[in-house]
Amino acid sequence: MERVIIDSKGISSFQRDIPQILKVAKIGMWKLLLGEGAPKLYIDEWIANLMSVPAGLPPEEVYEGFRKSIAPQNLQKFLVYKNDLEDGKAAELEYRIFKPSGEVMDVRCGV
Repeated sequence: MERVIIDSKGISSFQRDIPQILKVAKIGMWKLLLGEGAPKLYIDEWIANLMSVPAGLPPEEVYEGFRKSIAPQNLQKFLVYKNDLEDGKAAELEYRIFKPSGEVMDVRCGV
């Protein structure tokens, strides 16, 4: 049996590297708050740049803009995904969105 030992200094170094690792891998992070009030979508800088989301936009508006960008034929799949998240289920989704520039982009999300 192999053993891996990481000291606390190694862990904190790894934690500092996570944003760069995600950037190089072209992976964005987001947080969706559902339940009370309007849904709120918090996105990292990578997703904001990819989606052309202006800095400082309130999370309610980020969610609404994101929802409106989903291709009409994928909206029902997205709503099922959102409901699964609200129910605390693991969920995965592939869908198409339209960026403000008019460019079409395929997206894959997993929770």
